[in-house]
Amino acid sequence: MTHSFPQHGIALAPMRHLTQGPFWQILNQYGAPDAYVSEFVRVHKNFTLNPRQIEDNLAYADKCPLWIQLMGNDPNALLRNAEIVQKYPIAGIDFNVGCPVPKIYKKQTGGGLLRNLPLLKILIGSLRAGCSKPLSVKMRIGFEHTENFEKILDILCEAQVDCITIHARTVKDRYEGQIRYDFVRRAVEKLPIPIIANGDMNTLDDIKHVLSFTRCWGTMLGRAAIRNPWIFSQWRSHSKGDPIDYPRYKHVFEYLQQVDKTFKLNRNADPLGLLKNFCKYIGPAIDGDFLKQILKSSTEFEFWIRCEQGLLKGGQGEKVFRGGVVRTGEIL
Repeated sequence: MTHSFPQHGIALAPMRHLTQGPFWQILNQYGAPDAYVSEFVRVHKNFTLNPRQIEDNLAYADKCPLWIQLMGNDPNALLRNAEIVQKYPIAGIDFNVGCPVPKIYKKQTGGGLLRNLPLLKILIGSLRAGCSKPLSVKMRIGFEHTENFEKILDILCEAQVDCITIHARTVKDRYEGQIRYDFVRRAVEKLPIPIIANGDMNTLDDIKHVLSFTRCWGTMLGRAAIRNPWIFSQWRSHSKGDPIDYPRYKHVFEYLQQVDKTFKLNRNADPLGLLKNFCKYIGPAIDGDFLKQILKSSTEFEFWIRCEQGLLKGGQGEKVFRGGVVRTGEIL
């Protein structure tokens, strides 16, 4: 990933149905990340990737480097689709061995591969042999436990992958277990491969802490970017020593309007459901009552009335939005 990914840069994590094409269009206006990673393409024996999907992703990404993420357990199918992908001006291929969704890992793909290391070795070796472009791997620190962590790293190192992104939880932890950045640091100390840290970074201070503690090459954010689409431009300002521009609540309101408009243009079938999903991430940076009221909305009209009340009325619009989680009445 370092071929197009700066040291201490930030990539956008793929979150199914949320941080994809339409959201990339929004981020391109607010300040794009240093790399986009596509929603996983689930490859199986009889699957052939539609080139239109790659072309659409490249159009959404615009000038930002794009990595296409593949997921599967058939080496021939993975290799065949990797050959298709590499005909396009992508930054590289990312292989998913961390997806924690049960219907995925039960079919011995995604995070399920972390409990079948012989198969993992075959798949990584096959992809590496067929990839002329950079190959990265997105993984977790284990399936149900971490005792195979070093063995997994050995497999990736032997295959000479170009980059490893580590979500510092097990597959069974999903997104709720304790984050274990010490495993990211272990990987950095063990391997001559750039390591990207992923998981539970919500603010600039979180990013700084993870970079300092792990000494990793860079970071990857998902949920934090939904909550605060300004975070990438804020991080670049911080890295240059420039003043950080924090938006106001009125800008959060405008951001939600942009989400609504952009996803509708891309034919989102459930605009109210989508807006509520975005607010599930934004709400904790406002206050508990804001999200509670938003989730009561039964129509789009009602949603926007409640948004105005929570973000604009009574001088709220001028309050500074820092993107952290509200605790004891303050934004961290």
